[in-house]
Amino acid sequence: MNTKINKITILDNGLKIITSYTPRLNGVHISLWLKTGSRYENSDERGFSHLFEHLLFSGNNKYKNNFEIASAVEGNGAKINGATGRDYMFFDIESVIEYAENAFDVLSNLILNPLLRKKDLEKDKKIVIREIYRSKDNHTMWASRLAYVKNFEGHSLANDPLGLEDVVSGTDIKRLKNYYKEAFIPKKAALIVTGGLNHHNIEKLAEKYFRKWQGENTIQPEINIPLLLRGKESSFFEKREIKETHIRFNYLLSGVEHDNDNAALEIIADYLGYGMSSLLSQELREMKKLVYSISSQFQIFSDAGIFSIGTSTKDPEKVINLFKKIMEQIDKYLTKQNLNEMKAKTINLYKLQDINPFYIRDLGRGFILRDNLFTTEDHVSIIKSITKDQLIKASRKYLSPTNLLIVALGPKAIK
Repeated sequence: MNTKINKITILDNGLKIITSYTPRLNGVHISLWLKTGSRYENSDERGFSHLFEHLLFSGNNKYKNNFEIASAVEGNGAKINGATGRDYMFFDIESVIEYAENAFDVLSNLILNPLLRKKDLEKDKKIVIREIYRSKDNHTMWASRLAYVKNFEGHSLANDPLGLEDVVSGTDIKRLKNYYKEAFIPKKAALIVTGGLNHHNIEKLAEKYFRKWQGENTIQPEINIPLLLRGKESSFFEKREIKETHIRFNYLLSGVEHDNDNAALEIIADYLGYGMSSLLSQELREMKKLVYSISSQFQIFSDAGIFSIGTSTKDPEKVINLFKKIMEQIDKYLTKQNLNEMKAKTINLYKLQDINPFYIRDLGRGFILRDNLFTTEDHVSIIKSITKDQLIKASRKYLSPTNLLIVALGPKAIK
């Protein structure tokens, strides 16, 4: 088995170079991550980050339009992609090593030399607004969005990465150019590369293609959420004329600094809701026939987090009552006998990321949250250290009835 060699260096302009080198691999995955996203947007900027995800693919000084950008990558059998979240944006290219320099060229022009034309903005506005409409029509996605809105109400983490239709439709290219100057600076970015290209060669390519990148050196501090859990159970319902009620059970968590708590809760989240063998899938689907599927979501930010279980059903009251009953007795499932099996499940889910493109996203989240190199192995080390007592302590602290928010989307209000 090939051993990964992980390194981090910083260019003179502040851009971090994070690499995970696996000798003898013929592929390379190059990703540029930025500490931007919907949580950093003011009320009159809601959707700007997402707009840029599209706008940067519309043309730059070298590749004049979307077709030229895509052809420069896909003509070599490579793939190009971009994504926006609440606290990040990334653009990445997967390629064989032979065309790695071409990938650096395309990615650097995408980020450093955008044309930012008015005609492209008007086109991309329409695309983004269509995405917003589609998210409203996707009931599972909309329930998840509502969970964030209601969990983080009053804070920018409630902002949806897709943005707001009226803000997107009303913006102009001058405002977006100003936003570009503030958001796209090297000190807020990391070039993350995995695969068969070693750190030395990556650093040389980064110097060649990104050393001229400059930007304002002032970085606005985050407005952190204080660690205040809910004091009582709460709920939110939105009426939709659909056949099933979509439900999300949500708990507020603390931020990235609470590693042991977060690792313990992630183990519990996987145990409760990952896959058909999970506790809730067995109880709600196999035994009671109340749902078709269960999913768990565990997301940590710098200063807060969310633990969420999602499902849909025609019998929401029964599902809610059974969920509460199971959670009231959660301690009885957190036994020494179950501990190793639970930890192994979460550890192996992380290890699977080593053999697919999501590994680079794990490194990306490490940069966004910790401003440093943080690997799958680092995650696994923390998870391995978790004890039964830590599981129980974390579950009692965060998964209590008073910290529960139930979000439902369906035809009839839940009593």
